Amino acid sequence: MLKKHMAEKKIYAKFIAAFWKSAKERYPSIKRLDKPFCSAIPKSSSFYLGLHPNLGKHILIVFQASNKSWQVGEFAINIHISEKFEPTSNFHPKEGEFEQFTDGYYRFPSVIGRDKWWCLNPTSLDSPLQSLIDYWRPGSYEVEDIIIQEAVRDVCLTLESGFLDRLGLLQQGDDKQPA
Repeated sequence: MLKKHMAEKKIYAKFIAAFWKSAKERYPSIKRLDKPFCSAIPKSSSFYLGLHPNLGKHILIVFQASNKSWQVGEFAINIHISEKFEPTSNFHPKEGEFEQFTDGYYRFPSVIGRDKWWCLNPTSLDSPLQSLIDYWRPGSYEVEDIIIQEAVRDVCLTLESGFLDRLGLLQQGDDKQPA
């Protein structure tokens, strides 16, 4: 049982590595953090998009792995926006503050309108919150590399259509990349 649990944890690390590889190509300005930003923004799963050219705000993408033992391999995305390159004190922004690009640590629902979790491992959806959350799942859980590839593709599309585009960080054209 412990071996299975460890294997399930490794798929998340493999996903982060695959996302980083893809993100470097898709978003040339993206960078890994040199050190943890704060306890909620670890070095291992956070990415710096840079300083927004018009807003003068620093933008980070933060992958948040579930801390529940029965949800190993599940993660959500958070967005950190701050005027200074330091953790914001606004970890509980009010509704509508994202649209004003107020400094804050935003759960992705405030960005795309609905909570979304990516499930890299098969899990049960017997949750009372199931109707409130979008769960991404691969076409099949048979081949780990395909699971990771599909997850990276969906994360990038979600970031681009629900976030980067709204911030004006994507150039127009066939190959969308942050401006």
